[in-house]
Amino acid sequence: MKIYIVVSQTRTLVGSVIRWYTKNEYNHVSIGLDETLEQCFSFARKNRWNPFFGGLVKEEFYDNPHYKKGKIIVFTCDVSAEDYNAIKNRVHRMHADAHFYKYSYAAITGILLKRPLSRENKYTCAQFVAELLESIDLEVSSKDLELTIPQDFMDYDKLQLVYTGPVHRYLVEQKN
Repeated sequence: MKIYIVVSQTRTLVGSVIRWYTKNEYNHVSIGLDETLEQCFSFARKNRWNPFFGGLVKEEFYDNPHYKKGKIIVFTCDVSAEDYNAIKNRVHRMHADAHFYKYSYAAITGILLKRPLSRENKYTCAQFVAELLESIDLEVSSKDLELTIPQDFMDYDKLQLVYTGPVHRYLVEQKN
């Protein structure tokens, strides 16, 4: 079975600031349970127009204007059926209880200070995906989970590159 790791470029003010500060082209990461990315989850803003209210979200690549002109890199990772189901079940449980989970602005500060700052039930996008992978014994980076950034997934040798390019082109290719 496969899981999908999507490293993306969100066209938001916050995304632009992150890309500027990190000098990386991509600023966001999600985990997908299917190749069409209709079952794709991450920690991000819950409201398109309010960057300060964030938590666990089901990504809307098809409808979200912040992705319309952005680029993505899609990786796959082969996992056992048991590991796939463990990730799927955990993500769905968390999504069902999404009100318990918030975006970790403290962790962003920690990344800037190069010092892990963790809070219970609070995640960054990269921390969330890295923790899910670590739960099935895939360690994206040797650094603390709270310091994981999207670039770390691009450097992880256990992922297979599937696609690089505009979001809309990938989505059209998957529908055909």
